[in-house]
Amino acid sequence: MKRSVTQTLFDTPSNPKLPLAEQVRPHSLDEMLPPCGISPHLWKNICNPKIALQSMIFWGPPGSGKTTLARAIGKTRDVLFKELSAVNAGVREVRDLVKETRQGTPPLLLFLDEVHRFNRTQQDILLPLIEEGRIIFIGATTENPSFALSPALLSRCGLIRLAGFDDEALTHILSSVLCSLEKTIPENLQAALIHSAQGDARLLLRTLERYLSMEDENIPSSAELLSEQSHIHYDRSGDHHFDSISAFIKSMRSGDTTQALYYGLRMIEAGEDPLYVLRRMIIFASEDIGNAQPQALMIANQALEAYKFLGLPEGKIAITQAICFLSTAPKSRASYNALRNAEKFIKSHPNIPIMSELTNSPIRESPEDKARIEKAAATLNSQTFYCPEDSGYEARLPK
Repeated sequence: MKRSVTQTLFDTPSNPKLPLAEQVRPHSLDEMLPPCGISPHLWKNICNPKIALQSMIFWGPPGSGKTTLARAIGKTRDVLFKELSAVNAGVREVRDLVKETRQGTPPLLLFLDEVHRFNRTQQDILLPLIEEGRIIFIGATTENPSFALSPALLSRCGLIRLAGFDDEALTHILSSVLCSLEKTIPENLQAALIHSAQGDARLLLRTLERYLSMEDENIPSSAELLSEQSHIHYDRSGDHHFDSISAFIKSMRSGDTTQALYYGLRMIEAGEDPLYVLRRMIIFASEDIGNAQPQALMIANQALEAYKFLGLPEGKIAITQAICFLSTAPKSRASYNALRNAEKFIKSHPNIPIMSELTNSPIRESPEDKARIEKAAATLNSQTFYCPEDSGYEARLPK
């Protein structure tokens, strides 16, 4: 959606005690830029007071405008707006709020921030309130609703996914705030602020506020300022965790060492347990490399032992070496496929007898028993679980 770069979004901040991001937060839909990810048609419907307001879930990264949008809807529409955060509120607070609100007009619009912090039982409390029309519900979450929210709640709410702000929108926000504050900053710092914000408007304004609060003689270079403010969006139990490990494994599988190093080390920098990364590397060494490079498993294990001995930060050197080796090694899933083939056969043939010549027993079976055992064993002998691939060392193994 086209954004006007001349429109002033923010009035002069009225309460200097609040963080800058709160001081300049838009209060109505007319003051807002349409959040990235919302189509022009959907934005028009949200802004149109003649279209009935439906219960919704806003899903997006930090600083993408979820709370601002919910509050602006509450101020613009003819509703009684109430806000709770699942960080410090529970079922009792929701019930008390609904009891205190008389049914009728205007309808109650309940905004629940961080809704994913409610467990499934707590989320279920919202269902009859939405179903019976006692509330219009808006929830905000940074987590994937498919995993974090109950299917019953999702079926009663429209899902709106907000993306992080693009550079055009962040430039607009930064210019508008500087105009309202009657301040200027160097153009190279503006560009650096926008780049480092990574789509997070709140982070952009927080870094700007820190810069503007400094005395001239104490102002660091833009690189120093941004390095102190830089952060990685990561949740060890959420989408970022699973998406990052998936990207890491797939990068090693495709032989892209650069991407593998980036995603693997970024997880550790963000606070992921290096042992988790190393365990996945050991699995990868057997599952995706196998006998195409038999040393891969040994090197992955040695990286684990080196990390346990060295700790951080030096342990990252061994982890990096192992990532480079695993990424560039020839790949074969023949061993992994052999595991699956054998397991499948065992499930369908769990009790094939063992021939006497394969045992330590001095007792030999009768000719009749031997014939029966040989017949049963023939089924096993006809199987081929392991099929070496033409990759690396495995290509030299007998087929």
